[in-house]
Amino acid sequence: MKFTGFLLVKKERFSKRFLICPADPPALPVTGPLRFGLHGKGKKIIPNLQIPQNPPEICNFAGRERAFRPRRVMIREVRIEDAEEIVGIYNDYILNTTVTFEIEPLSADDMRRRIADTAASYPYMVYVLDGKVVGYCYVHRWHERAAYEGVVELSVYLARQHVGRGIGTELTRRMIKECRRRGYRAIITCVTGGNDASLALQRKLGFTQVAHYKAVGLKFGRLIDVLDYELLM
Repeated sequence: MKFTGFLLVKKERFSKRFLICPADPPALPVTGPLRFGLHGKGKKIIPNLQIPQNPPEICNFAGRERAFRPRRVMIREVRIEDAEEIVGIYNDYILNTTVTFEIEPLSADDMRRRIADTAASYPYMVYVLDGKVVGYCYVHRWHERAAYEGVVELSVYLARQHVGRGIGTELTRRMIKECRRRGYRAIITCVTGGNDASLALQRKLGFTQVAHYKAVGLKFGRLIDVLDYELLM
């Protein structure tokens, strides 16, 4: 498990002292030299920022007091007991988005069966933040015919309040690394039209668009395109 402090750094007026304050949002992970925006006037650098072993209990930023706490982050293999948190994430997408073409929400037992079936043969990972699953990623066989052996389809879902914070990128990169380790030949992703966050992630990680199906989905009374992307190992 790694510990990442999410901070804003504010220079006190008429002073060279810096206050260490938790971000609310945006958040900056403290890794090496810290870059930060000071009142929107460009980026500054503190080259050797040291977070004390016992950081300030309370700091005052913008007139509000907040306690500083490092964030506990871990990517690990899925467990059956993660099913309730995972189904909560997925059902939000079922009921409120066109990211998935499923229409009826799942129960925790449904998700337990899916997790068990997939994780028995393929990698399945979760992103845990402060002890709570906020994202998950898995692959499964793309098609059943024997010649497709070694080609997998990847899916990744994040709790929507955590989208745009780099979690999907980190989780998918870890999955790609595991797929290479297992000797898979290619990864396929299937993205619904209008899912801009996922489309941007595919391009960022080197996936190439290989298909575009027009108006093949119907959800919420709308016809929806589907795009396939591929990453060769």
